[in-house]
Amino acid sequence: NPLFTHNPEGSPPGLTVVSNAEAEAELLASQIAAAVADGSRSYRDFAVIYRVNALSRPIETSLSRHSVPFQVAAGFSFYERAEIRDLIAYLRLLENDSDDVALQRIINRPARGIGQKSIERLRNHAQKHNVSMMQAARQAHDVNGLKGRSLKAVSAFADLITDLQDQVEAAAGKTNAADDDGVAGIGTVTGLIERLIAEIDYLSLWRGEDDEVDQDRVANIHEFVSAARLYEEAARDEEDGPSLQGFLELASLTSEADSVDESKGAVTLLTMHAAKGLEFPVVYIIGFESGLVPHERAVRDGDPASFEEERRLLFVGVTRAMQELYLTQTRQRDFRGSRRYTISSPFLPEMQLEVNGQPDAGFERSPEEVHRARARERYRAAQDSGGTAKVMTAAELEQRLSEGAGGINSGSLTTASKLLEQQEKAEEDNPFAPGRRVRHPRYGRGVIMEAADGSSRATVTVLFEADDREETFVVAHSPLQPIG
Repeated sequence: NPLFTHNPEGSPPGLTVVSNAEAEAELLASQIAAAVADGSRSYRDFAVIYRVNALSRPIETSLSRHSVPFQVAAGFSFYERAEIRDLIAYLRLLENDSDDVALQRIINRPARGIGQKSIERLRNHAQKHNVSMMQAARQAHDVNGLKGRSLKAVSAFADLITDLQDQVEAAAGKTNAADDDGVAGIGTVTGLIERLIAEIDYLSLWRGEDDEVDQDRVANIHEFVSAARLYEEAARDEEDGPSLQGFLELASLTSEADSVDESKGAVTLLTMHAAKGLEFPVVYIIGFESGLVPHERAVRDGDPASFEEERRLLFVGVTRAMQELYLTQTRQRDFRGSRRYTISSPFLPEMQLEVNGQPDAGFERSPEEVHRARARERYRAAQDSGGTAKVMTAAELEQRLSEGAGGINSGSLTTASKLLEQQEKAEEDNPFAPGRRVRHPRYGRGVIMEAADGSSRATVTVLFEADDREETFVVAHSPLQPIG
């Protein structure tokens, strides 16, 4: 049935395209703060809707920076999610040996065979000898009643934490002796977190699972790494520079900025699934990009039923807006541990949106220019490789045909010019012909340099703009999208 409203005509829905997730979050936070400041709206009027939970982290950070209260519907704020609290507890223990609360949270996370009785024995030993529980773990052989597998597990945990602390201290010493760029690897907060995740094999708890909740947990962990990287980039200009303590303070401040003034309410953050049955005067739908809306699983599997479910979820999100609806897309986004150039949602053509910003920025050189330049380079390389030329130009081929040279039977061959005409005609109709522009969800914008027709296994080689990398794809199974 057609939808209708008794409300007066309002502003049309719009799509705003920004550079990255931080710009997206800052746009929303500043607009919400301004609307409340001028008295036209209250915080409770606003909802920010997203497809996956990991997208809430930059939104929460920007809202906190603008002193905008928020609440997460049917879930936890980013830094309160179990997997993030686990990682923060590890970092707190690395920063401070005496943090018994942190140790008790993660000593058996992931499971190491350390039960509550063993933890109680550690606690008793620590209290009796006036040491921290971490020190008690290092003294595991002296802990009364700790033996067998539990003893080995506690000792291994103590060795893990001690080894990571030693690496942090060693890296800190190198950084102090280095130039302003510091050292790579564990010498950075990001490097430490990545090393920690690898050492405890934390992702293995959910890797390979198809369950969307588990996939969300993995995405949250990658988003935590991205948060550390962004913190370091911002803190490099500060007097003290980036540090583990500084990052933990930022996480603590963001998670504590959750208090709500009942007189003004709070901005509601929620997933599309959680939005069912709710309505808000103003709704922002963020991450309107392929791989998010629709979800990457539906894009990857190509299942029509899954795709329709994603369309239905978007419909749920859109119809939560009572008066104003805004959608946002970023040109690039840090997601699942990598920085990706985005592709506009395939649902975009179905919606009548006023677009502010250009989703698909062009190349400095046209694809045809890039293609011709690369072809000239390869031709010169072949000619310069020594001795006889290995590449024949069209003009040379036609000359040989006209002369009947080299054993070529001109009557049995189509001339080079006709072949070129036929090829150009075919390429006009082929979106994956050399010189055509495409986008990939991970590598970004690129131009097709070569195409090989192998019936069901036709392949294309793409030169990507971001890092000049070349990748080859089987067209039928690739996520490449023509963009021009």
